[in-house]
Amino acid sequence: MPQASPQPIDLPFLQGGGECGEIIRETDWSKTPLGTPESWEPALKIALGVLLSSPFPMHITWGAEFIQFYNDGYRPILGSNKHPQAMGIPIWESFSEIWDTIGPIFHGVMEGQAVRFKDFKFILNRNGYSEECYFNFTCSPVKDETGNIRGIVTNVIETTDKVRAFIDNKRAKLELEVVQAETASQRDRFAQFFMQAPAAICILTGPDYRYELVNPLYQQFFPGRDLLGKPLTEAIPELVGQPLMGIIENVYRTGELYEGRELYVPMARKADGIIEERYFNFIYQPRPGPGGKVDGIFVFAIEMTDTVLARRKIEASANLFRMQLNAIPNIAWTNKLDGEVDFYNQQWYNYTGLDEKQFNGREWGSIIYPDDLDYCLDSFQCILKGTTGGEYEIRERRADGEYRWHLVRILPIKNEQGALQSWIGTATDIHDLKMLAAQKDDFICIASHELKTPVTSLKSSLQLLDRMKEQPSPVMLPKLIAQANRSVEKIGSLIEELLDASKLNQNQLNMVKKTFKVSEMLKSCCNHVRAAAKHELIFQGDLELTVFADEHRIDQVVVNFVNNAVKYAPESKNIYLMVKKMGRYVKVSVKDNGPGISPDKIPHLFNKYYRAEYTGAQYSGLGLGLYISAEIIHRHDGEIGVDSKLGKGSTFWFTLPLSS
Repeated sequence: MPQASPQPIDLPFLQGGGECGEIIRETDWSKTPLGTPESWEPALKIALGVLLSSPFPMHITWGAEFIQFYNDGYRPILGSNKHPQAMGIPIWESFSEIWDTIGPIFHGVMEGQAVRFKDFKFILNRNGYSEECYFNFTCSPVKDETGNIRGIVTNVIETTDKVRAFIDNKRAKLELEVVQAETASQRDRFAQFFMQAPAAICILTGPDYRYELVNPLYQQFFPGRDLLGKPLTEAIPELVGQPLMGIIENVYRTGELYEGRELYVPMARKADGIIEERYFNFIYQPRPGPGGKVDGIFVFAIEMTDTVLARRKIEASANLFRMQLNAIPNIAWTNKLDGEVDFYNQQWYNYTGLDEKQFNGREWGSIIYPDDLDYCLDSFQCILKGTTGGEYEIRERRADGEYRWHLVRILPIKNEQGALQSWIGTATDIHDLKMLAAQKDDFICIASHELKTPVTSLKSSLQLLDRMKEQPSPVMLPKLIAQANRSVEKIGSLIEELLDASKLNQNQLNMVKKTFKVSEMLKSCCNHVRAAAKHELIFQGDLELTVFADEHRIDQVVVNFVNNAVKYAPESKNIYLMVKKMGRYVKVSVKDNGPGISPDKIPHLFNKYYRAEYTGAQYSGLGLGLYISAEIIHRHDGEIGVDSKLGKGSTFWFTLPLSS
């Protein structure tokens, strides 16, 4: 069969046709002598339209090459060996074993000789072995608009079962004639054979299907019921109106053998018993009487109820298992023993955004981050070689295009005897955990660096002081002591931030609230900024407003805001501290006239460990100040935020409830 084209063909005359129609549409016909479907001649298009819309088995060969088309009705004739590869290739390739027989027939039809055959015998190899098959078929030429023969349409019905049934029936008729000619003792031996047969057998006689013979195994289907000599519907009245009766009537009327598999027949076992859900494999073989007319039916039956119900239980268990997988929040799937995925839960489709109906399970590799694919395949194959399962970490693409880290676990599913049946896999999103771990690693490096600088400075100051302790220098001594004090203050500030962050994590950051005037708190804080005399703190707003809060913690927030203004807006000489009443709240703001903050940084300013950059320079600090400030305000039932535009300064603010 020619390889499939990249996109399915969408032409009106190729619509429908079930499985075979889909194969025709997806076949790359440009690689065949016929060319692309758009270029096909009208006669072929019309013939294909008829073929795809017909439920009758049809087959078309086209051109001198005898290129094949067929519909779903014809497909069973090809068995498992010839379909779907037969589509689009010459018929002599598909049916090479009988081409010597049908080749002359097809060449004759191409010359205008239509043919018809009944119960024609072929020896076909269509299921991996040679078998005797029979067919009724006609072959008719297909002409184009100029009358030239361009192809052949074949209408075919396989009569193998009918011929075999006829042969069997003929054989049974001969056997019956022999039996009828035998003595009574021979008839007794024949009856005895049925009675001792290892299958459930009965004989139904006449148009009321009266039980003429019932062997012990058949009687076991209906313990306690009196069957022999009674009409079928009298012995088993619950059969009235059931499809089974229509089948029996058809066999009796037409003389055609019927074979049914796992046929549903609701029946009671005992006459007064409960109607049960029962399933049987049946063979109804007509018995010819004098003159060849059917006068009875041989019934061969095997009850399949336990098998059917057991299979349904397994299927129900599998469906329940899949429902449970759909209920869990993780991505989950199951693999066959060879690793092929045979089920994805709904979370997989929700995460990937793939269409469940269109997704081919073999395309899962497209979801894996390219750099992780080889590692994923190697890890997966290594797990499949064992029996205990395993895990590995990879990145998988989300529906929005983001690749996120997942922990993949593959575990074995074993039966009660411990034999491996299949595999189950889960993928847990660990992206945020990995990012947090990376943040913590960065924080440790930052903290180490930030503490190292003041410790080194303090150590240096103490070493110099130690050297001059015998002869202290009146000039250097104050400078060294001041430098040592600054280093101690820096170390203390860093340690306090670390302790506050730790207390926040453990929910131990205590608040000692009281009523105080906001303006007095603002005037008493930030003395270190006033002492440096580089910036002027300007107070604005309602200076009489009071709040009920932890004054020390609120002071800590304001100092953090002011320190940031000094650090990131060094050229802004004026720093404004503003107080404003807003309904039941007080809004406190710290405003500078510095360079402002980039919009992409604003959403992250209050995140743990975040440190902003200013004109390419990274400032010192642990990235905890604003995070701690936000937690303090939130624990006061207030809000915190920042308003900033590049080139126009920044305003950090928070709100607190007014004191009642």
